[in-house]
Amino acid sequence: MISLQPAGKADAGPAHALSRSTIAFTVCFAVWTIFSIIGVRLKDELSLRETEFGLLVGMSAWIHLAIRRMERREAKLQPA
Repeated sequence: MISLQPAGKADAGPAHALSRSTIAFTVCFAVWTIFSIIGVRLKDELSLRETEFGLLVGMSAWIHLAIRRMERREAKLQPA
């Protein structure tokens, strides 16, 4: 994991949350891009309707949102 904390600092702070969120967004965006490229073929092979395919493609954005919310909750629960 990429750490933006100064050496010797033990607690995970905003920089750590930012790096994790950035990595999560990058991965989700890459999946979203791949789905848009191979989408037509995938939709035909799986016999998906427009709504089902839209949910499949949009799921990466929802996963990113869920990860960010978990990180925020984690940050609030950590002792100061």
